[in-house]
Amino acid sequence: LDSRWKNKCKELRTLQLRNTWVQFVPVGEELQRVKDHWTGGRLPIFPKLKELDLTHCPVNSTVENLLLPLAMSQLSSIKAAAAGISGVVPDLSAELTSLNTAKEGENVLFKLPENLVILDLS
Repeated sequence: LDSRWKNKCKELRTLQLRNTWVQFVPVGEELQRVKDHWTGGRLPIFPKLKELDLTHCPVNSTVENLLLPLAMSQLSSIKAAAAGISGVVPDLSAELTSLNTAKEGENVLFKLPENLVILDLS
């Protein structure tokens, strides 16, 4: 997942990467670019994605770095068991308030908290 995904896979509904070696969460400057893009008033990554399965993938990142780039998505299920996810589930409403304050004139809307039914990080 990096900035090259911009405007790609607009109709994708299910992404199953279970048991692959795909590195889904970007790192370093690329992570910041992805967060800036998909938490601003721009198109969300995978706008119609409902299910994401990263079980047994080497995500090896924090919960925040996994969820924040997906915060504008309509995901109802994120499965990332045994994927090396660590940290605390972020309060997306607090993140949203912070972003809207920082990005004057933009009205950012996080859809993930409204739609997410399954979050498996075991």
